[in-house]
Amino acid sequence: MDMLIKLYVLPERKSLPPGYALRRILPSEGSRCAEFVAEEFSRGWADEFLVAVGMQPPRAFIALDAEGSIAGFSCYDAAFKGFFGPIGVLESHRGLGLGRALTLEALFAMQAEGYAYAVAGWVSDEGFYREQFGAEVIPDSEPGAYGRKIG
Repeated sequence: MDMLIKLYVLPERKSLPPGYALRRILPSEGSRCAEFVAEEFSRGWADEFLVAVGMQPPRAFIALDAEGSIAGFSCYDAAFKGFFGPIGVLESHRGLGLGRALTLEALFAMQAEGYAYAVAGWVSDEGFYREQFGAEVIPDSEPGAYGRKIG
């Protein structure tokens, strides 16, 4: 299912846990980060990530841990214009607020580019988007735009 997020009523950012940093990706980091996404999450998400990285400015963000290793990522406008995602946080870094921070970073970027709404596509955790961002399920959105996907 897809969910709709109102970008004009986003919650405030919270500080990251000590030692973590979040930033927009540099185009020169695209293939390295896409390899991370493919290895840790899926090849399809890596393909979408590369689309987001190839835009100017890149529409992808990464969270780095204290050692400078990638802990998570998010992007937007990858599968479809106006869509947020995919997003992923390594299991060993979950529960620290990185998913919320990565999501908000992308949503604020979308807001700054003039979007009023974002679609969180193919949502697997409805509660996260509803509780953190006030998202609402879009009726009859399964499989939605992703129904055209090959196998």
